[in-house]
Formats: sequence, structure tokens, C-alpha cells
Amino acid sequence: MRYWMKNSSSVEAPYTRDDWKSERGPLWPTVNFPRSRRPSARRGDRMFWHAVGSAAWLGNGAFFALGEVTSDEPVLTDHEQWPWGLDVTILAEVPLLSRAPRLSDVGVSLRSLRQQSYIKIGDEQGRRAERLLLEAARNKR
Repeated sequence: MRYWMKNSSSVEAPYTRDDWKSERGPLWPTVNFPRSRRPSARRGDRMFWHAVGSAAWLGNGAFFALGEVTSDEPVLTDHEQWPWGLDVTILAEVPLLSRAPRLSDVGVSLRSLRQQSYIKIGDEQGRRAERLLLEAARNKR
């Protein structure tokens, strides 16, 4: 199993609300990737969603969801800009970005995510990110 941090949205449409679902709706069961970068994540890998734009009002980027890849291979979709797709099962979500773990909590640089739509993170980082996210998801107060 490998761990991935994936940008959710873009600088053109950043996250601006603490209650991200009121702004975006539920996460989709398919995660899309740009034509230029065929994803290398595979079945059983874990993926975290980073809220693009959250660093502007939280001081550091928040990651708010955890999913498990259920696709054996990425598939080409009809989406013009983001044609590669991977199916995922959502394992946990933190409903408020202000209560979600930060990239700095797991040693992920916001700069590295600005340059790519997703990055592989180390096993130790991934285990810590998973623990922090699951803890934050349980504490929904």
C-alpha cells in the first residue's frame, strides 16, 4: 500500500468555506487526474484530499478526506482537462476544514502540491496522516 496527497479543486476555484460540503457537495467516487500525468496509484492505495486555497485562510493547507483506491488501473474518461480516472471508496471525511489536519502536521510541503496535482508521500507520513484524519473525523463536534 502506498499513500498519496491529491489536490482537490484549483487556484481558480479554491476552497473558501469551513464547511466544504456546503460549497462543493459530497466527494465523487472517481478521482480525476490531468492528461499530462497518468496516475500511478493502484487498488489498495490510500489517498488524501487537500483543500486547495485553505492555506490562505487557515495558515497552512488542510487535508480533509481519506479514500482507498478501488481501481486496478486508471481509465480514460471523456473529461477533456482531467481524463484519467481512479475509483475510490471514501473512508473518512472531516466536515470542517478548520478541524482538519494540516499538511505541516505530516511534513508535506504546500509548495510540492502547488507544482503537481498529486504527490506520493512516505509510509510514515501516510500512517500519521491517516491517524490524524481518522481522529479528526471522529471528533465532529
